[in-house]
Amino acid sequence: KLGQKKKKQITAVHVLLAISISFASEAAVTREMAIITLQNAMTMVKQGYPERRTSISTQIISCGGVEILINLAISTSSNEISHVMKLRAATLLDNLLLASGNLLKLTEEQTSKIWIEYIKATIGEQRKDGTEPDLTFAGVLIRIIALSAEKMNWSDPLCAQYLMRLLPKPNRNTNGSITAESVCLPPNKLHSGISCDFTLVPSIYCNVLKVIIAYLDSSLVHHDRIQREDGIESFICLLANSSKLHPLVAKNAASILARMIKTGDASIKQYVRDLRGIEILTVLSQNGKV
Repeated sequence: KLGQKKKKQITAVHVLLAISISFASEAAVTREMAIITLQNAMTMVKQGYPERRTSISTQIISCGGVEILINLAISTSSNEISHVMKLRAATLLDNLLLASGNLLKLTEEQTSKIWIEYIKATIGEQRKDGTEPDLTFAGVLIRIIALSAEKMNWSDPLCAQYLMRLLPKPNRNTNGSITAESVCLPPNKLHSGISCDFTLVPSIYCNVLKVIIAYLDSSLVHHDRIQREDGIESFICLLANSSKLHPLVAKNAASILARMIKTGDASIKQYVRDLRGIEILTVLSQNGKV
């Protein structure tokens, strides 16, 4: 009727988000299906329906969807939210950030929440049964952080250690030293101690390295902290084995190594040279790889 205030339209997106957090009235499988439906909608938009991208993203954001997805992804209540549900919520949040074309950024507080969950995922605090951390979940979380890295608070002195946990750990010789020969061998473990085929998780490396770039650029102190975590050796290891990885891994690792050489003293540059880092960078540069 004329003169009446127009009511806010309730869409399918609003309903699905409401169902995803209806712990008292909806079964776990129903709540998970709500997230799956939203995730499929975002995927469909990505694969050929760009005209709906803005509409779906706007609806999710307008009804507090970002905070809802964050709270689902970081939930500590295993009785209400399964690990699969946490992964799906994090993946949907990641898709939402990507779909925005860098227009949507998490706040410092929101990024901090995801960072804390990333730490738990990489050190296995959620794995009371003794199994290894879920690399898929950790990979989604670090990608979310990479999309909002400029909002990160780096005050924790252990940030460097946590960032290095998902990068390959360089091999050592029989004396326990990292040499020009051992650093070039294909690694078989991550810094976290997880044994894996290092070629299976290149997307994780890309995002970890992207976050490390933001970390290094925020303070010169952070260069020393990364170095103490065998950072230089790890970046050279990635460059030496980059032919088996995504091209962005080499570009990001080279960018980081160049930063550390530039800001370090003469001994840093010499150490990189001793490990054949300068030689590897030169060859990759000549071949247009970095």
